[in-house]
Parts: sequence; structure tokens; C-alpha cells
Amino acid sequence: MSSLFTVVDAVIERWILEEIGEDDLRLPIRYMTTDSGAAGKRIRSQLAFAVYTDCGGLSMQAIAPALAALEMMHTATLIHDDLPALDNDDYRRGRLSCHKQFSESIAILVGDCLMTGAITVLGTLPFNSNVISDTIRYLSGAVTAVNRGQVWDLRRTPNDNLRGLYRLKTGALFRAALVIGARLALNSSGTESSDNSDEIFAVFGRLGDEIGILFQLLDDLIDKTEEKGRLGLSSDLRLEKKTISELDSDIASEYVVTTVRGIFGAYDDLTRLGVAIEKTRGIIDPLITKISNLIVGSDIEQIDSSI
Repeated sequence: MSSLFTVVDAVIERWILEEIGEDDLRLPIRYMTTDSGAAGKRIRSQLAFAVYTDCGGLSMQAIAPALAALEMMHTATLIHDDLPALDNDDYRRGRLSCHKQFSESIAILVGDCLMTGAITVLGTLPFNSNVISDTIRYLSGAVTAVNRGQVWDLRRTPNDNLRGLYRLKTGALFRAALVIGARLALNSSGTESSDNSDEIFAVFGRLGDEIGILFQLLDDLIDKTEEKGRLGLSSDLRLEKKTISELDSDIASEYVVTTVRGIFGAYDDLTRLGVAIEKTRGIIDPLITKISNLIVGSDIEQIDSSI
């Protein structure tokens, strides 16, 4: 995916040049987006492009603004999540978080700039106005859901359903990534959607929800089982929030199995709708394998013997 990283960086750098210029925000924005070591896994843009390709899309350059916008918006939510008022995390992606490297006020402004910048970048997509409007609606709606999840997270209780929380806090941007990829592919010729496109979008949205839940469950387990080294405990463990790693093993396994079943159900529905998902599965299935190796007592293999 090195070319995807290059394409995304080019879009972000062009936006910085055109909208930020020599302003003092340029350095912290680059620190969190295009600097070496800043990018993270970029799994959301990878999934968006995989879905776009599986649905018949051909040009990465054509959807580059959407891929960049996803990463800009995701990074903005991370910057705000790290702030002292929320998780108060000192590190992000192995480096000092934005407010620790610069200041809390700069971090707030960088996050704000990236959020509005993502919408600006989406406006440069080479598609008709209806498609652009839809992509803006999907992404901005996802951030609203993330913020709702953050409020829930602040008030989290031991009895909360983690799937509902994770669907908002983590799943929303995955949902947006998959639906945007499908929407752009099905309209790459400039024509309107095919007869079953709304159903395809709905299934990809459902799949995005489940991927987000899986991703957060996996992150919880990694936080608990892997050595954190100089970075210390994750904020969830430090703040004593309930995560899957704190649950009884049978209940934890049930969370994982329910989520994986949801993913396989979406796979089946997409196949029924005539959508190839080879590239999309190539990203998701290794996550399923990884979590099946971490969770004790999981019966994932009984759901699909190929995983």
C-alpha cells in the first residue's frame, strides 16, 4: 500500500500549501499527518480503496481526495481524543501526542483545521455534485457518531454494552470508509447508482460497523496482553474503563464471535448482491485471525473453517 500512502500524503500536502501556507499550524499538522512515523496504518483509507476496487473502481488518483479526507478526519478525532479533557494520552502512534509535542491550544486548533480541511478536500473529487454531497454527508455524519461515542465513553459504566459504544466511537469511520468507497465506484462513470446500489451501501455500512467493533475489541486485547514499554498503560486501562480484556472469558468470546458472525453475514450478502470482496477480505480477515489467536475459548473456527 506504499502508493496509497504517497497519494494520500500528496493530497494533504497540497491542502497544506493552499490553505495553511507558512502559518504556524503547518508544522503540527505535518507532525500528525505526513511526517515520517505519523501516518499510522491508514487502514480506513486502505479499506475504502479496497471496496472501491472490489466494486469496479479503477483509479486511485480519482478518489485520492476521499482517501486523504478519511485520514485527516480520523487524525483529528485522535488529536482531540488525546487531550487532557478526554483521555489525556501522552503518546500517539509511538510519538508524543499533539498537545504534548506542541500545546493543548495548538492541538485543538490542529484538530479543527483537519476536520474542516477534510470537507474542503472532498470538494475536489472529480465526480458529480450528488456524489460529492453524499461523501461529505457520510463523513461528517461519521464524526457526529464518533462524538456521540466519546460522550458515552466519558460516562461509561460497568453495565454498558461495549458493542453499542464501539459501533459509534470506532465503527462510524469504518462505516464511512466502506460506504464512500462503494459510492465512488458505482458512480465512477458519472452516472447514478445501479438498481441495487442502496442495498449494497447498506451492507457495506453494516460491515463497517462490525469491522470497527472488531478493531476496537482487538485493540483492547492488545492493550492488555502486549508490553507497552516506555509508552505505559493505555488510557482505557489507566482510567480503569471496562474493556473486553476485563470481562469473563466466555463473555469476551461471545463479543468476538457475535462480531465475526456479523462480518461473515455481510460477506454473504455482498456475494448475493454480486459484489466481489476479495481485496476487502484481504484486509479484514487477518484481523479476524489475529483476534482469534488472542481470545481464549473463542469458537471462531466453527463459524468459518477458512479463518
